[in-house]
Amino acid sequence: MKKICLLLIVLVLFLTSCDNMGILNEDDSMIANNTFERLINKIKANDCSGIESLFSKAAQDTTSDLEENCVDLIQFMQGNIVSISDAADGGMRVDCKTEKGKIVKTIVSTFTCETDLHKYYVAMKECTKDDFDQDNIGLLSIYIIKSEDWKEDGTYGGDGKWTPGIHIDK
Repeated sequence: MKKICLLLIVLVLFLTSCDNMGILNEDDSMIANNTFERLINKIKANDCSGIESLFSKAAQDTTSDLEENCVDLIQFMQGNIVSISDAADGGMRVDCKTEKGKIVKTIVSTFTCETDLHKYYVAMKECTKDDFDQDNIGLLSIYIIKSEDWKEDGTYGGDGKWTPGIHIDK
């Protein structure tokens, strides 16, 4: 009887933890979607300083041409936005590192943004939690390319280096 009770308790804990992982992933997807929507709204409003403000303080400090790249990003995205995808559609990855009880969490997400003129693929890396250095919280990297310029199979992920800043056609 004790074995059955123990088995049931373990089974309940296992099933509950699996369910909670889905909830956590949903939150991560929501975070990625919200960040992308804020980025798109800043682009539509031609708001360079607003785009810069989405980046972490560390990324702003280490990227000398961020302001210029914000202008380039606004000019690169041509046309009126017709649709944007969901992070769950394009794909996303969450990296969570724990060391001595402190957590660093980053989300890598990909999106499709369609305008009346072009279709764009966007990949973003964002730090959502850093117990070691709060200056790392925010966008770290944005990569964007026109769909017709992406010749690879699979999901667009920029050059894979995740260099801080905005990278167009890479």
